[in-house]
Amino acid sequence: MRSLQTIAVPTDFSRHAAHAFEHALMHARHFGATLHLLHMLTEPDAETVQDRLDAFLAPYDLDDLTVESHLLRGDDPAEAVLDYASETGIDLLVLGTHGRRGLMRLMMGSVAETILRRAPCPALAVREHEDNTRPEPPENILLPVDLSEHSRTALPAARHLAATYGARLHLVYVVEDVPLPPAYGVPPAASPSPPMNVEAHAEQALEQLSPQEDDLDVPTETHLGAGLVVPEILRVVEEHDIDLVVMASHGRSGLARVLMGSVTEEVLRKAACPVFVTRTFPPSAAEED
Repeated sequence: MRSLQTIAVPTDFSRHAAHAFEHALMHARHFGATLHLLHMLTEPDAETVQDRLDAFLAPYDLDDLTVESHLLRGDDPAEAVLDYASETGIDLLVLGTHGRRGLMRLMMGSVAETILRRAPCPALAVREHEDNTRPEPPENILLPVDLSEHSRTALPAARHLAATYGARLHLVYVVEDVPLPPAYGVPPAASPSPPMNVEAHAEQALEQLSPQEDDLDVPTETHLGAGLVVPEILRVVEEHDIDLVVMASHGRSGLARVLMGSVTEEVLRKAACPVFVTRTFPPSAAEED
């Protein structure tokens, strides 16, 4: 993972956007990054909007940072942010999310979800929270792992973040128990159970991830789980006071995404802490349609 030199955060002046900005500010300070504050221009008077951006920044002490504010134009906020990130070479996008789910989310979509799916760089999703405390540097970072290439892709980012913040890295491996739906004609009691030797499967996954070419000194703790993947990830988040989850995005979109779902997207909606999303491969032409 390359060093984060430029961090961009879109704002619509809402509460969840303010939370995202505070996280972006924290990360920019630790990486010494330039912070780009973006706003979609929907009002005819750009000067008025610039005044609102200045007022948005006024409560923060920014003397130790380089902060730029930019007005974006276009019909689609997600496209405008994605274009800006690509053209400017942004290293990290920080996005505030509502955590919306269910039918309303399916029907209306989400600017943040579109950006997270198609971002040309890593993205940090920050859910809105009730308290007004400023974010602190993460002390515990979680990376869910399996036997796929996606775990190996996300591992360098997780280790780099842990080393930067002096955090402990937690690896969780879940042997999944997937009950067959009633349509298959199999009663729940006959659904497959997780393999008995969970440790052997976990050791295999962790062994494949263990060779490291970096010289980072990162304390690492491993956790085993059996059952449904997302609930197990959320259990580890809660039990070990995880401050940041690192996950890989497959970049799936369209009908395949709706039908197949995504562990990453479900964790994004349900985790109480921010989620750092890395891409495992660039979007295909089909995804751009």
